[in-house]
Amino acid sequence: MTPHPRYSALAAKMRKLVSSGTTAARADIVFRYSFRKYATATEMMSGTGAFKAGGRWNAPNTFHGVYCASNPDLANREYFASCRIAGIPEHTRMPLVGIAVEVNLAQVLDLRDPAILKRLGVTQTALNADQWRDEMDAGRESLCQAIGRTAKEAGVEALLVASAQATNSNEHNLVLIIENAPPGSKKWRVMKGHKK
Repeated sequence: MTPHPRYSALAAKMRKLVSSGTTAARADIVFRYSFRKYATATEMMSGTGAFKAGGRWNAPNTFHGVYCASNPDLANREYFASCRIAGIPEHTRMPLVGIAVEVNLAQVLDLRDPAILKRLGVTQTALNADQWRDEMDAGRESLCQAIGRTAKEAGVEALLVASAQATNSNEHNLVLIIENAPPGSKKWRVMKGHKK
């Protein structure tokens, strides 16, 4: 994979952002859906699929990203949007299994914040327009993937990012960087179902 041409400049800016205290702590509950074939909590929180195949914020083999959403409805829309984009008939990916994940993170970078984007030298418009799949298919790291890689290398535990599937400004995605928030670190836990 060819690194993004702005990678070095982005890495320097990311290190400066993180060392200046721009990241924030975040305690929240986020949601994730998966096809039942990959539906154990361990598999759903491993980031192995994103590590192997890549995603918007991580090129293949760069880090284990676990893509979560701010509410169950958004998680559902994200899941089926990814199926449609990949050309996978939705009915072949049912039933779904969903999990709620409690996060208690110390180093979260909010990439919805215009001031943070300005310090990185990027805009929300550029992030939204990033053709990461096309870039990845051509063997090139995309802008979003380069930002994700620099965040991982700077010790960021998660990225708060805008969602193309959001229906209101309160909806967002959280990309957990497993290398910086590993299982057993008490930075996240899969919540147990309610029992009467």
